[in-house]
Amino acid sequence: MLKYLSRKGALTLALSSLAVLTFQSEAMAKAFYVSPSGDGSTGANWKTAWQAPDKIDWNQVNAGDQIILDGGTTGITYQSELVVPKSGSATAPITIRQANGAGHNGQVVLFGNASATPTPPPYPGLKNGISIGGSYINIVGAQRSGIKIKSYHDACINIAPGQSNINLRNIEFENRIGLPPYGVITCVGLKYSGYNVQVANCDFRECNTGAREVAQEGSNNLTVFRNCTFGSNRHYLNFQRGCGTGIAGVNTFQFKGNYNSTTYAQNCIFGTHLTFALSFSKGNVQVGNCLYLAHPMYANYFTFPAGSTDRVRINRCTFITPSQPGTPPYGMLGGPIYTTGSGDIKVSNSVVYGGSVQVPVTQNINGGGNIQFRVAGNTTALAATLVDPQFKDEAAVAAMPSDYEPYQFALLDYSPLPGAPSTGKGSTISSVSTLVAPYGPKGKILPLGGP
Repeated sequence: MLKYLSRKGALTLALSSLAVLTFQSEAMAKAFYVSPSGDGSTGANWKTAWQAPDKIDWNQVNAGDQIILDGGTTGITYQSELVVPKSGSATAPITIRQANGAGHNGQVVLFGNASATPTPPPYPGLKNGISIGGSYINIVGAQRSGIKIKSYHDACINIAPGQSNINLRNIEFENRIGLPPYGVITCVGLKYSGYNVQVANCDFRECNTGAREVAQEGSNNLTVFRNCTFGSNRHYLNFQRGCGTGIAGVNTFQFKGNYNSTTYAQNCIFGTHLTFALSFSKGNVQVGNCLYLAHPMYANYFTFPAGSTDRVRINRCTFITPSQPGTPPYGMLGGPIYTTGSGDIKVSNSVVYGGSVQVPVTQNINGGGNIQFRVAGNTTALAATLVDPQFKDEAAVAAMPSDYEPYQFALLDYSPLPGAPSTGKGSTISSVSTLVAPYGPKGKILPLGGP
């Protein structure tokens, strides 16, 4: 996949404008600044900086330019929306980034102040944190969670359909708005669309849906999630164990047009406190080297219509689901995969511990090399026999009580013991701390652990 994108990028570069024009474009590139301490005039430096993201003068911004966001010494919160109405180019993208200089490199927070009070809609607060209406756009934190976007009614970041070559890096999304007593507004961390959308080193927290795909007629979506985490820090109202879905494809019951969709998830962690990791009813999905933790429903939920030729490939993943003897308590029936029996779906070289495999007996999803243990449902869908994977903290998983707290799974080590049958199988992400510092709280409700 990465090789393909690299070749495409090289071809685009070779066929783009003449080198002399490229050099001229680079020479003309400018840096603009956003800071509440600026005077709001030209944005040319910290002294004249625009005072908030919604104060940017886009008439001055051109392809190749950078917009630098002030995070102060310990962090700055902007109660603002940021609309990106322009495009960069293949050789000169527009970059919006967290400052990395001393005194300015604190966390940048975009805060929408959205809420779902008993007031009827429209509810208080802002709609979108960042709305991207152009192509060749980079939004980059200087370190993991360097930019945090939270509490917007629609989405933290909304990419308009038809755009391409969008890069998001080191961003933390937090966007779940409660509606008492039990409901939530359908708020999203990332609404993604377009070709070659790269989402790297991002953390999705407290979202009704972490990332939701959007399509338009005739569109060609291609999106890559890499080194990302999807989860939550807590229960909601003690009513449900999960906080929603990690990545959701287009809802084909609502959108029935023609479009192409390919989504990659590589080196990601799904869970804890997450009801579904992936939910797709159309599109091609490729998942590799991911760790799934304690989903009360299904880690992979594929509801392709009858006769579908959509293709799913899951390779080198580890699925950890509590397995309780007898009938599990309400909200605790989970599993690695659910399918409707349609689509070309294969799981290979993966470790499945616990849960219920809900796959029709007529569908073959065994791609080979799987290890499964303590599973229910269609126990032959992934492997012919049950084999204990023998990972380091298996005893702690097996001993989880019926009233377990999902965050406990984020603190365990799933690496195989020496000589274990699961050696060389499953994800190389053997614990949450392999990718990021543990983000599960140490108590019922505590804040996110840092990267």
